[in-house]
Amino acid sequence: MDDKKLENIIIIVLLLVICCFLFPIVYRTILNSEKGGAKSHVYVIIENVKVLYLNEVADMENEINLPFTVEFNENSYKTYYNNQEVQLKYNLKEEKIQPTSGKITWETGDGISVTNLHYKNYICNKTVNTDITCVKETQKDAKKNSK
Repeated sequence: MDDKKLENIIIIVLLLVICCFLFPIVYRTILNSEKGGAKSHVYVIIENVKVLYLNEVADMENEINLPFTVEFNENSYKTYYNNQEVQLKYNLKEEKIQPTSGKITWETGDGISVTNLHYKNYICNKTVNTDITCVKETQKDAKKNSK
């Protein structure tokens, strides 16, 4: 084998080794970006729920007290006050991608909780005193939710 061919083989092997080390880093970065996007979108949906509630209260003589819940379904949502479904005058601001299930509850003041909110491939949760956490939905979870 001449020196030029050997040199080319060594370069190819080195590039393959470098790619093997870089792939997990790039893949992890992509996943973290997706997760951050899901988390940011949940914050937008929380603000939309607050605006919906405040618009509704502004037009009513009798105030709807908290807790106020919006429960998402596949293509729609329902609103609840004290676990009783209520029909509202206003609609929730539509986003390009809505959650497919889960709920957001405005407990008191700034106390917002998020329960099993499915957004794209993530399930997001938040208690009143914590930040939003999103985990990637597994295929097992996806099959269970499609039933």
